[in-house]
Amino acid sequence: MSQTISREDRNAALDQFANAAPITPSDLVPGIGHNSQLPAVFGAQAVAVHRDESRVLQKLKVLASAAGDDWYYRFPVQDKGKTSWIEGPSIKLANDLARLYGNCEVDCRAQDMGNVVLFHARFVDLETGFALTRPFQQRKGASKLGGADSGRRDDITFQIGASKAIRNVVVNALQTFADFAFAEAKEALVDKIGSDIVKWRDRTVERMGAQIDIKRVEAAIGRPSKDWLAGDIARIIAMGKAIADGMATWDETFPQIGAAADPAKTAEALDSFATGEVKDGAPPSVAPTKGTETAAAAPVPSDKAAAVDNPKIEIIDRMLVIAGGTNAEDQRLEALDLLVSDLADQYPRIPTGFIKDCGAVAAKVIKGEQTAAAARKYLEGKI
Repeated sequence: MSQTISREDRNAALDQFANAAPITPSDLVPGIGHNSQLPAVFGAQAVAVHRDESRVLQKLKVLASAAGDDWYYRFPVQDKGKTSWIEGPSIKLANDLARLYGNCEVDCRAQDMGNVVLFHARFVDLETGFALTRPFQQRKGASKLGGADSGRRDDITFQIGASKAIRNVVVNALQTFADFAFAEAKEALVDKIGSDIVKWRDRTVERMGAQIDIKRVEAAIGRPSKDWLAGDIARIIAMGKAIADGMATWDETFPQIGAAADPAKTAEALDSFATGEVKDGAPPSVAPTKGTETAAAAPVPSDKAAAVDNPKIEIIDRMLVIAGGTNAEDQRLEALDLLVSDLADQYPRIPTGFIKDCGAVAAKVIKGEQTAAAARKYLEGKI
């Protein structure tokens, strides 16, 4: 049904249109309201499918056989000829673990603090209501990857920090499952290598030989390549992964054989040996001559360590081994950060405050603000 408009009405409508305000581009853009953050989850939530812990463990066992070295890392920290190894679950293990565990949420936020980036990683178990937040501080420029491109190194450093923060919070929140997955991954890799050790040995020799002198690898492992066992090859693969991930360098992991000794340090060691002095809790040692593969003497534990079987003494020793190492300062500080987190997992009955105090004191030793002997005396006084 049509409607007839009179001439007067039509003229009035045209006049109204002509006098209307002009349309601006902003009038054509729909309004955008403030996107408020989703409310945080508190308490247990109703879920459609409940978690089956036994099935989670079964899935972890199956996936570990395929993951192998992708689920753990291993790199060395040198100290006067003594090697202390740091190993633990990788970010890939943490991601797979959170996915298989299910009904959980992992979030990570970053905050620029100037020379460091502070990450806050949060794990929430939606089914039980358990939540855990762990901070992680990543120094800028700590990455060994990226070449001469400083921007590229900063990007890689940020990604490494985020991965470490997420890994730490997941591994700590699901410690029992993470330990199980870590052990299964190591065992699976050894079993896989053992099934055809000749092929794996030849492949490892070929790949390592393409990067460095294979004699350096043999010296680090302690036996010639023709005698490598499945466990030896598994360790080499994990060490190579740590190098590829930027957590260590080739020279740190496989030191050069017969490297020239520092004359000043050698003279100091000889004087200490002649007088019987012991500095910073370590015995005098002489650098090995060229071609000698015997490592220098390891630091002597304190009398208290010899008299008392106390895990706190071991924690102090491991901290000071890293603090007194020969690596660069930033590398030792990074290794110390990892060790503090790993020791909190390995010794759940030791107060985390004690472990953090040890880490803080060891950091002062690395920065030259305190001697190793004074640090040991102070830390042992807190036991």
